[in-house]
Amino acid sequence: MVTKKRPIKRSAEVAAIDKGNESEDNNGASQAKVPKELLVIAQEVKIVRALACNDLTKRNRQIRKLRKWFQLRAASSFPFTEDDFMRIWKGLYYNVWMSDKPLVQEELAEQLAQMIDSFGGNTACSLAYFSAFMRTMCQEWFGIDQWRMDKFLMLVRRMLRYMLRLLKKSKWDKDLIEAFNTSMNESVLAAQPKSRGITMHYMDVFFEELAKAANEEITAEQVNLFLRPFVHYVGTQRDAKLVSQCRTRVLYHLLYQSELGREYSEKYKAWKEMGFPSSSIDDVEKMDSGFDEEEEEDEEEQQQETPTLDPRAGNVDVLMPELPLNADCVLDELQTLLRTSDYNSKRRKGLRKLVHIFETYASGEFPLGVRNMPKPE
Repeated sequence: MVTKKRPIKRSAEVAAIDKGNESEDNNGASQAKVPKELLVIAQEVKIVRALACNDLTKRNRQIRKLRKWFQLRAASSFPFTEDDFMRIWKGLYYNVWMSDKPLVQEELAEQLAQMIDSFGGNTACSLAYFSAFMRTMCQEWFGIDQWRMDKFLMLVRRMLRYMLRLLKKSKWDKDLIEAFNTSMNESVLAAQPKSRGITMHYMDVFFEELAKAANEEITAEQVNLFLRPFVHYVGTQRDAKLVSQCRTRVLYHLLYQSELGREYSEKYKAWKEMGFPSSSIDDVEKMDSGFDEEEEEDEEEQQQETPTLDPRAGNVDVLMPELPLNADCVLDELQTLLRTSDYNSKRRKGLRKLVHIFETYASGEFPLGVRNMPKPE
C-alpha cells in the first residue's frame, strides 16, 4: 500500500525541533553565566556555616581565613555587594553569640573591627561591610538576651571606632562622609527604627568615638557633616524617647565637651565638693582661691599614692579630646527645619528651645546647667 507524504506536518516537526535546538542553545549560553554567581554564593554559604558551627576550632580557623579571603575577593573581578556582606554577617553574628569569656569576646570584637581595613584600600567595600553590620544588628537586636548584651554593645563600639579611623585615613573626604551618613539613615537612624536600643546606643557612643579617632585632627566643618543627620533626626523622628536621647547624648554632649562646657563642669565639681556654700556657682573661683598651698601639696601626695586603675572598668575618668563645634551651622539647620517643615506646637516649641540654647552658646555663654533664678518678692 502506497502512503502519501505529509510535507506540511514534517516541516512543522522540523521547525519545532529547530526551535527547541535554538532554545537549548540559549539556555546553554545562560547557564554559562550562572555558575560564577552560584559558585560565589556557595562559597559564601560554606563560610557562613563554618563561622556559625558548634566547633570552636573550625570557627577560629575560619575567622583567620576570612581576612585573607576579603583581600583576594576585593582584588578580583567579582566585587562585593552589600547582600554578600549580609550573608557573611549572619555567620559572624552567631560566631559572636557563641563566644564566651570577656577577654575572648574583646579579642573577637577587635578582629572583626580590624577587617574594615582588609579590602586593600577599597573604601566602598569597607563601608558596605560596616553598613551590613549595622543592618544585621538592627534586625537581630530583639533576639539578644541580657547575658549577651554587653559583648554586642562592645562590638558596635569597636566597629564604629575602626570605621571612623578609616574616614580619618581618607582625610575626612566629604563624599565618603555623606555616603556613610546615607547608609546610617537607612539603618540605625531610619525614620521607623527596627530597634530602639541599638539607635540609643549608637547615639550614646558616636561622638565619643569620633573624638578618639580624630584626636583633635578635625575641623568644625567636618564635625558638622557628622552632626547634620542627628539635627535632622531631632526634627523628623516621632519617637519621643529617641528624640530625647539624641538631644541629650548628641547635642548637649557636644556643648558639655566644649571649652565652655568643661569650664562649667570644673566649677560645678568644685562647688559640689564645698557643699554648695554660696548662692551662685560663679562665686566658686573667689572661694577656691582661698585654699592654702599645704592642702594642694597634700592632694598631690594622695594622687601619687593612688594606684593606677583600669579605665575600661570605669574606675577613673579619661580626658577626651575636644571636638570643635560651630553653633552657626547647627542654628542654620534648625531654622531650616522650622521654616520648611510643618510641625505641631510641641515639636516646634522643642526646636525653638534648641535654637535659643545654641544662640546663647554662640554668644560666648554656656547655656546649660544651674541657672540663677530671681527671688519672688
